[in-house]
Amino acid sequence: MNSAHKLSSLQISMALHLSLVILFALTQINFFFNHKQKVNFEIYIDPVVAQLSKPLNLKPVQEIEKQPELTARKVFGANRKSIQTKDKSEISVKSGNTLAKENDSLSLNRDDLDSLPIPVADYLITDEPSIIFEPKNKQRTDEARKNGYTGIAILKILVDETGIVREVKLVNSLKYGLNERAIELAKQIKLSPAKINGKPVAVIRDFTINFKSND
Repeated sequence: MNSAHKLSSLQISMALHLSLVILFALTQINFFFNHKQKVNFEIYIDPVVAQLSKPLNLKPVQEIEKQPELTARKVFGANRKSIQTKDKSEISVKSGNTLAKENDSLSLNRDDLDSLPIPVADYLITDEPSIIFEPKNKQRTDEARKNGYTGIAILKILVDETGIVREVKLVNSLKYGLNERAIELAKQIKLSPAKINGKPVAVIRDFTINFKSND
């Protein structure tokens, strides 16, 4: 009789625990279904429409201003990579950049790509070029002064056999028109030509122009 009473109490206890577990599970399920957070969203099939409807607030990336590349004109003659000789018996031809066309009377301009001298390697130079004239007036543009903008322009200059700057390329980029100003100033520089054992040659050299706050 006692064992039967104990067994009955155990069964009652297990039933109560099971009931509590089931009740807790039902409570959690009810909370989950009744407290869901609604999220509003839109679907765009056309990405262009999506961009126009919800434009992205993207910050523009500042790009380095690209300098216009020189293009070679179609001129009949020997190109700048042709073999050169001082032998007077050889046939003389005018400077040009192609032989694949009929003869013409056109000639290359001073700043045409194929009229530029070919610089020699630095290790061959025996006498370095030196500056003979450099413009003293390195004033900034009005816009640069207005915005209090200063900077150093880093350039590569091609100096021909006479010491004249024939080509200028910017290595970095400045704002407020100082790129154009730097190129303009660099082209006014006059140098003594570089030499190889006394013979003038063309070279490429680094050059900097410092636009200061008092300019």
